[in-house]
Amino acid sequence: ILVLEIEAENKSIMIGAIVDSVEEVLEIEDQEINPSPSIGTKYNTEFILGMVQQNESFVMILDMDNVFSTKNIIELQNINSDELIEEK
Repeated sequence: ILVLEIEAENKSIMIGAIVDSVEEVLEIEDQEINPSPSIGTKYNTEFILGMVQQNESFVMILDMDNVFSTKNIIELQNINSDELIEEK
C-alpha cells in the first residue's frame, strides 16, 4: 500500500493505494525533475509531473493530484468520514 498525500480543493487528504509491487524507492530532489516531453509521447502528459534520469534510463513521475480526480478524493473523504462516525 502506498500512502499518498493528495491536494484537492485546497485540502490535504491522506489516502492509501494498493499496488502490485514496488521495485525501488528513490529520493529525488525537485531540481532533478525535468519537464515531461509533450511531442510524440504515447502517454497522457496531464498525469505526468516530470521525468528524472536514473542511470541510463528515464523514470516518469506521476502527478498524483491529477491521477485522482477531485470527485474521487471527495468520495474517499466522505467514505472515511462516514466510517469514523459509525465506529464512534
